[in-house]
This record gives sequence, C-alpha cells and structure tokens, in this order.
Amino acid sequence: MTILSSLKKGEQDLQLKELIEVESIGFIEDATLSLTDKAKKILLGDAASFYKKQINTKHQLIRCENILEKQLFFNDKLKNDLDFFKSSIIPENLLKLKDKLSESKIKKSIVSLFEGLPGSGKTESCYQIAKELGYDLFVLDFTQMKSAYYSESQKLVKEAFNEYREVCKTNVRQVIMVINEADGLLHQRTNSGEDGHSCDLTENEIQTILLEEFEKSNDIIILTTNMINSIDIAFYRRFLFKIKFDKPDEKVLTQIYKSKLPWLMNEELDSLSKIELSGGEIDNVVTKIVLYDVVHSGKPSLEVIKDFCRQEKVEKRKMNKLGFN
Repeated sequence: MTILSSLKKGEQDLQLKELIEVESIGFIEDATLSLTDKAKKILLGDAASFYKKQINTKHQLIRCENILEKQLFFNDKLKNDLDFFKSSIIPENLLKLKDKLSESKIKKSIVSLFEGLPGSGKTESCYQIAKELGYDLFVLDFTQMKSAYYSESQKLVKEAFNEYREVCKTNVRQVIMVINEADGLLHQRTNSGEDGHSCDLTENEIQTILLEEFEKSNDIIILTTNMINSIDIAFYRRFLFKIKFDKPDEKVLTQIYKSKLPWLMNEELDSLSKIELSGGEIDNVVTKIVLYDVVHSGKPSLEVIKDFCRQEKVEKRKMNKLGFN
C-alpha cells in the first residue's frame, strides 16, 4: 500500500498513533498534514497549550444551577425506569457501582439510550436528572458536527470526547455527556467496501470512534434518538440502560394539562386529554394560550384551546408526510 493510499484510509502508522492528521478540501494529493495536539504535547510539553488547534465541536457545558427546574409527568413504568437510572448514578451509588464493575472486569462507563417520539421528554429528562443530582451537562448535537471536509467530522467527534474528558478532570461536579439527535449515528453500518461513497465511509468511521469511546469511558453518557428500529446491534448491546419514552396516555395528559392550565375544570382537562399530543406539542399549545391572553386580554375558551391542539396534530401530519418524525 502506498503512503498516499494509507493516509487516505487513515491507516498510516502516525495516524493510527494519533500523531498526525490529514486536512483536505479535495484530492488527497492536495492535502496538508499537521501535528495533532497529542504530538504537540509530546514535543513541546506544557508549551503545547499555546499551539492547540481550536475546533468548534458544537457542544455546550451547562451548569446545574442554570437548569430551570421543570416538573415532568410520565406513566408508572417510565417513572420507575428513570428512578432506577437516577438511583444508579447518585454520587454514593455511582462510586460503588464503578468499584463493583471494576472488580468484575466490566467496563465502568454508564452508556444509556433514551428513545422515543419527538417531544416525549427525552432531552428534558437529562436536564432534570442533572438538576436533581447536582450534576453538570456536556451536551452535543451531532447533526451540527458533520463537515464537508475530508475527515473533519471524525476529528470533531474525537475532539468532543477529548474536551469532555478534560472537563471531567477539572470539574468539581460529575458531568453527564448528552448526545442529542443521535439517530444518524446509530443506524446499521454500511458495507461500503473499496468503492464506497465517502459519506458512508465517514459515518462508518464515526460509528467506530463512538464504539471505541464508549468502551474506554469511565463516565455517564446518554444518547437520545427517535428511531430505535434501525439501530445497529453493535451499539444496542453497549447501552446499560435502554429507556423508552412512550407517548403520554390520557392520565398523564390530564396531569400535564392540570399543571400548565390550572384554571380549567376537571371535566375540561379530561376533554383535552382525549387529544393525543406529546409534551412538546402541549408546550406549543400553552404558548398560543399565553399569546391569546396577551392579544385578547383574556383566556381562550375550551373550544379555542381544542382548536390549538388540533392545529398541532395537523402540523405533525404535514411533517410526517415530508419525512420528519
């Protein structure tokens, strides 16, 4: 294999040792090679920090004190699943769990999957768990990390995990990594072969990076997804917790409406709960009610509120027809 060929495939020795990286905007022959931060650290020691490459990894570090407390309503099974998850990662139990896993020679990372329809409370649950336990969040949205440049997406993913590890080392509190909108990363890998499309190769490489990071991590990682059916089995078996967020039933819907619209009568709340909406869609309805109050200097009637609910259902059907879920 020629040097150019091995560089293109990411199989050159210095690449495998994470000492150089290829930067290209077209043909590999026009690419430039640069030292990685790891190589700079080896060569320059502490002075390497002055030459560290700045990469926008599209992440947010969210402090628990900045998370707005919000009451969430779920069915009994989901509440029990979330309570078990929370009790497993409270500070005193987390240390015991990691010790037990280490003794059993099992990986110490707690990688979990929150799966459910859009607006079902997956991401908000991550926020509220962090708020309750006093943890910070390191939030990634991989839909914003894809790059048109050769190997740039892979570098973004690696750099994100490197930054997460650095945050965990220096942060006083426990930090949970949340990978939002992970749908495109969890699907079954493509057998692209030698003639595979570059986008397929990139996605396969990113998936491999994720699997490697999951294996060597010692921390708490939560992925959220809307599409459980297409998930790659290699990913699925690595999730310690697999928590499904079902659409709210009438009982849960009544609780949600009562918390947000306390001025409605019980029979009115029951009537609204017959219209199937997600928690996120109900938030949209409540926002319209507030706007109505501002414009008309009074709260809307039950029929107007129902019309707001029906509008949400119509919009959902339109989005589904366009290929969104």
